Amino acid sequence: MSQSAPAERGPSLRDLLQEVVRQSLSAGLLWPEVCEEFEKLFILEALRMSGGSTQGAAELMGVHRNTISRRKAELGLGRRKQGPSSRLQQG
Repeated sequence: MSQSAPAERGPSLRDLLQEVVRQSLSAGLLWPEVCEEFEKLFILEALRMSGGSTQGAAELMGVHRNTISRRKAELGLGRRKQGPSSRLQQG
């Protein structure tokens, strides 16, 4: 039985994040701004993937559901739709 060649993988998570760091610093973004935006996007995507379920998002993220609820309130992720910061979007 022949073995097939392993599928070619894309860039690693580290490589992807390194590029985000480079772009953020080049754009003059500060650490607190980048961290907050990343956390918002991470939570919003987990909520989207879980069909809006806080419990499901928490399970995807590996945190307690109360953490998601608290951070949503602290980050202003209420009922209104939040989009990514325009400064972080590629133009």
